[in-house]
Amino acid sequence: MLAAARAIDTSPVKARLDDFERAQHAYAEAHRSIRAAEAQVRAAQMRLAGADALQDKAITALGRTLIAGGQPLDHPFAAFGAPPVKALTRLPSAEKAVAVHQLVAALQRDDNLKDPARKAAQAADRAARGVEQALVPADLYTALFPGRPSTKSRKAAANSPPVTEPPAAPTPPVTEPSKAA
Repeated sequence: MLAAARAIDTSPVKARLDDFERAQHAYAEAHRSIRAAEAQVRAAQMRLAGADALQDKAITALGRTLIAGGQPLDHPFAAFGAPPVKALTRLPSAEKAVAVHQLVAALQRDDNLKDPARKAAQAADRAARGVEQALVPADLYTALFPGRPSTKSRKAAANSPPVTEPPAAPTPPVTEPSKAA
């Protein structure tokens, strides 16, 4: 529209056209800013997903180490008051990190724990801290885009429809009163 307006005489509506052009430029700049923020949020979500995967691997490795040390195969964390490996890895990232810290604290209080289990517990604790660090930027998504759902994975994001505003009520057409002769 602005390009077409440059080709014709717009002097009767010049002030309104200038206002429109300023508003269009402001909108375009805001749109670029939103796109950049969304890209940063997506990157933070990817870092969180990676940290959560590392946390799951560390939990599984800790469970295996405890099993090798004599804990029950079906629930190696039972003696330490934590849920089973499968249940623990299915928790949301933040809850899982808290549970891992609690499990590691219980393991560290056990005087009979062997060195490989202590090392596996320390690795799980580091992985949980990594998740907590990755959570902070990922939580910006909710702060920046409160109307959009947070996705847990790229697959979920690809299958989710975008959030849109409900359609506005149609406006009646503007008509000029007919002039009767």
